[in-house]
Amino acid sequence: MNKKNIDKGGLSLFFKNFAHIPHINKIYHEWAVYNIPLYIKYFILLSSLMFAVCIPLDFIWFTSVEPFINIRILFITLMFLLFVFYQKYVFKNYNHIENEYSVNIFLLIPALFANIIYLYYLIQATQEDYIIVLLANFFVIIISTLFMYRFWKEQYLLNGILIFIVLSISFFRIDIVQDLIRLVYFHVISFFVAFYYRNQFLDNLYKRFTHISSLVPMQIAKYYTISEGRENLEDIFKSEERFTVCLCSDWRNYQKFADNHKYDELSNFIEIFYDIIFEKLESLFPEGEYYTDWTADELFIVFYGSEDDKSYIIDRALKFSHALATDIYLTISSRLDIDLFYDVGLSAGLGYLGLQGPNRFKKTTITGKPAIIAKRLESTGKSIRCENPNHSFPHLLIDEDVYTVASRNTLFNKHSFNRIKIDNDSLKNMKIYDWQFQD
Repeated sequence: MNKKNIDKGGLSLFFKNFAHIPHINKIYHEWAVYNIPLYIKYFILLSSLMFAVCIPLDFIWFTSVEPFINIRILFITLMFLLFVFYQKYVFKNYNHIENEYSVNIFLLIPALFANIIYLYYLIQATQEDYIIVLLANFFVIIISTLFMYRFWKEQYLLNGILIFIVLSISFFRIDIVQDLIRLVYFHVISFFVAFYYRNQFLDNLYKRFTHISSLVPMQIAKYYTISEGRENLEDIFKSEERFTVCLCSDWRNYQKFADNHKYDELSNFIEIFYDIIFEKLESLFPEGEYYTDWTADELFIVFYGSEDDKSYIIDRALKFSHALATDIYLTISSRLDIDLFYDVGLSAGLGYLGLQGPNRFKKTTITGKPAIIAKRLESTGKSIRCENPNHSFPHLLIDEDVYTVASRNTLFNKHSFNRIKIDNDSLKNMKIYDWQFQD
């Protein structure tokens, strides 16, 4: 996951539109699409409840209660019919995977109707009831806007429509024009309050996603974040045997490199290194069907899926591995302007993957041969590199299962793989292949 410092201070919550920041935008839109059906039902029910609670209070507030009660009952009836219609004809056919975030009229109706009703109350109010109705309008504006603040399109549209309606009324009711202008001002204030709270919500949403993605694969972290933790994380990503492709990469001579640089320089190198890698990884695997872990100079990635799709999984892992050994290496070398060398080991097979470890400190872990072999293949790159120290591109070492797919991959030349013999007891009986880009 890219290291993004979203909020460098409270002021950014006022001056940055987090909903349009690229790395937040996608997860926010997925959150919105996933949660719209639930919020529609919540808004309908809550607005109906608030109108129902106001009915007995009308007898205390107003001298003539009949007009207010009749409209409240009509509103509650309309909301009930809207709820039934939505539940029966819209909600059951809703697909949060295929849909995109766009203005949803069902989400807008409760807040819009409530504001229009209170504007009608204001126009019709007697002199005795006028002040109470005016104050109620201010209250409805702020409450309805804050209900909508998480959905920026609906919130913008709500405030825009209501400002237009209020200004239109001012042409016909000159006697209350000052109060109508005050309502416009309050809509503008509410708009900026909602903007602030939406930024705060998106900041927390992305921070939660970043934290969870350090524990589980991106795919699982994204689902857990947009579903707002309604399901237990261990139930979503149970430990079980899965087909995996494990990638291990390590810098060469890291200790010597660390001794020659200050700690802050080294930290900056590592940050840039992994930012470049993870940006490429996210572009190749947008659905996030992988788990990454890193410690200083060592990178470990698990690509996973069904055993029926193993060729597809290996092929995609090879695509990233090829990039890691070529394009990414060139980008890192040019960005960092240092002599940095690393090698890559890639192994495929069944592994026991899932949330494992102590009850209070569980994280994604894989138990099985692919992880062990990938690490040993990467370590073998060090001894191979000694034979040709002048060639800087990473060595990509793969096992036989990966080679079977790689030999058909157009990114690689079949004859550019070298079969190598390894004295290591754990690898000597295996067929191991080495590939290195020849510039």
